[in-house]
Amino acid sequence: MHQDQENHILYRSVRILEGAYAALFIFTIFVLALYFLGNYQEFLDSSQILLLDLLKRSSLICALTSGYYLIGLIIWMVRRSHLTPFRLLFGIVVLATSIFFSLGTNFLLIILAPVVGVSG
Repeated sequence: MHQDQENHILYRSVRILEGAYAALFIFTIFVLALYFLGNYQEFLDSSQILLLDLLKRSSLICALTSGYYLIGLIIWMVRRSHLTPFRLLFGIVVLATSIFFSLGTNFLLIILAPVVGVSG
């Protein structure tokens, strides 16, 4: 009974992290879409910088959350001897995409800092 309770707690934790990283990933995609829309609609520079900063922070938090999710999912899969390849693949894709967005946004903010006068 004790092992079943630990597996249930681990499963619940993995499900909570799954929901958190999915919501953060959707939010990150939304902010990225707003940034591209702002380029097209010619938003103010301060608004664009704000969106880039928000994108950097949300993608970093998404990467951390999806990393914890992947660790929990792997532990759960080993304990249960049950492979969930689609969840694992989606977690890896979200982790890689979030890291790419975070590093790319940070790089873009560094390039724009001398032009706009933003301190990072």
